[in-house]
Amino acid sequence: MPLDEAVVEGRVKALLPAARAFAIASLNPVDAEFQIAQKTHGELSNWDFVVSVGGVAVAVSRLFDQVSARQFAQLLPRIVQELDAWDEQGSAALEDCRAFIARSLAGNPAQRQPGHVAIADGLGMWILWNLYGHCPSYAESAPARTIGNMLQATFAAWWE
Repeated sequence: MPLDEAVVEGRVKALLPAARAFAIASLNPVDAEFQIAQKTHGELSNWDFVVSVGGVAVAVSRLFDQVSARQFAQLLPRIVQELDAWDEQGSAALEDCRAFIARSLAGNPAQRQPGHVAIADGLGMWILWNLYGHCPSYAESAPARTIGNMLQATFAAWWE
């Protein structure tokens, strides 16, 4: 079913503010469950940035699946522009996130389906890697799936 252009237009404008609000609201519950602040020695200043970019990445991925190539080519630059206006590293982080997830899924095409747990794992690992500043150890990676699933549950249906 084609997406309503007026809905898509409003969603483009609301995506980054919603992703930022989600990032802010999600920190305390995730930290309470997984003690991320302890693992980062209290340094969570990057949380809002990487989680916001992760939310945008989920929505962009779903947009690609839901609109024509022409419409996607028109909408993506607007989303990227919003990211870069917010933070000069926004579009680079979005591309890094998308590439990280693609690399993590490269070995198994069946894992590329929306909602598949491997997508959530890759997304969560990208966020944790950027928070920790290194590849998360097995113990440090425990919140990856939860973080990825939270973002997917929130932003996978963004355009509907």
